Amino acid sequence: MVEAIKFGFNRDLVGEVLAGWELPKKLKKTILVPVPLHRLRENWRGFNQAELIATHMGKKMTLVRGLVRTRATAQQARTVNRGMRVENIKGAFGLGKEGEGLSGKRVILIDDVFTSGVTMRECARVLRKAGVKQVWGLVLAR
Repeated sequence: MVEAIKFGFNRDLVGEVLAGWELPKKLKKTILVPVPLHRLRENWRGFNQAELIATHMGKKMTLVRGLVRTRATAQQARTVNRGMRVENIKGAFGLGKEGEGLSGKRVILIDDVFTSGVTMRECARVLRKAGVKQVWGLVLAR
């Protein structure tokens, strides 16, 4: 399913997968932050799958593009082990202009797949450094 979304360019599948799914009411004031793609990969694909997921999930929530990908990296799915994933993603994210207002807030970081957790941890590190009070992670598949 994730492959069909990302590599089959099937944007509509995100809406079908998440149809009828909502976050618990107590999380409605939490800000959604999608994991960013590098602009070259996003231009090639035509969309950011994490942002599509966040958009479908957060119709009644605030979505903030608070992170930016500061450099292109190899696809995490193509790295062989956790050590290579850590090196591949280290320093690949920074705070975007929209992220400057996140200090003291609670954020749900959205991504499509959680494999080793390296991407989530690196994004959470950047957000925490910017003063975000709590960072939770939510993914479509594990």
